[in-house]
Amino acid sequence: MDIFDPDNLALKLLIESLREDHLGTSIINKEEWKQLEKCFGNRIYLEILRLLTQIEFEPEEAQRHWFNVLEHRKNLQKNLGRDVGFRVALCDYFTNIHPKLKNLIFVEVDLFLQKEQSALIDELTGLYNRRFFNRVLKREIEHSKRYNQPFSLLMLDIDNFKEYNDIYG
Repeated sequence: MDIFDPDNLALKLLIESLREDHLGTSIINKEEWKQLEKCFGNRIYLEILRLLTQIEFEPEEAQRHWFNVLEHRKNLQKNLGRDVGFRVALCDYFTNIHPKLKNLIFVEVDLFLQKEQSALIDELTGLYNRRFFNRVLKREIEHSKRYNQPFSLLMLDIDNFKEYNDIYG
C-alpha cells in the first residue's frame, strides 16, 4: 500500500494532522495516530518527514528524528513560555539542531500536494507518469534491499502503443 495514493484514506488523515489550529495543536487524536502506525508501521515517520521536508530517511532514523522534534517542541515551549507548534519545531530542529535544511521555502500543504500530483500524474489520462514510476521503483528496490526481501518487476510491451499514446496521451 502506497501512502501517497491519492485515494488513500490514511494520506487524507495524515494531511489533516498537518493542519494545526490557532493554538498550534494537532487536530489528529492519539487513536487516529495509532491507526496510521498500525497501517504503515514506522514508515509513517519516514513518509510524514518526506512530505514535510523532502528529505529521505531510513524508517528507524525517521522515527528517531520524529520523536526528537516532538521533544524539541516541548523544550522550545518551556524556554519561550508558549507553544511554537510542530512546524516551527521541525524547522528549527532541521536547521539548527540537526542541520539538514538550508534554504527553506514555505508552501501550503494543499498547494504542495497539488503541484506534486500534477508532476506525477498525466493530465490527459489521469494515470501515473514515468517520474512516478521511477520514484516508486527506487523506493521499492531500497525497501527490498533493506529488509532482504525478493523483488520482482513485470513489464509489458504493447504493440503499436506509440500511436495510441500520441493521440490520447
